Amino acid sequence: MQTEIIIMNQAKAAVIYSEECILKDVQSALDFMMSMKYETDCDRIALNKKAVAEEFFIVFFEFFHSISPYKKKREGEKAKWPANTHPLTIS
Repeated sequence: MQTEIIIMNQAKAAVIYSEECILKDVQSALDFMMSMKYETDCDRIALNKKAVAEEFFIVFFEFFHSISPYKKKREGEKAKWPANTHPLTIS
């Protein structure tokens, strides 16, 4: 795991690149964020996509849909995002 600290517009961020999966579930995400906050003193964290498990995106996406203003009001219909949008983009 490689960590780089960048400062843009007076905001400090930790940029982490890892070949292994770091965020597997909510608990691993919370643990990782708190560790990075303690180790780097950064409030903002950026990760490469490979460091995040596919299942984590699904859990996040479902949670975000549940609080989204775009959620469909009809009973039983899954929430859908407007065309050409996505709740989270990590490269």
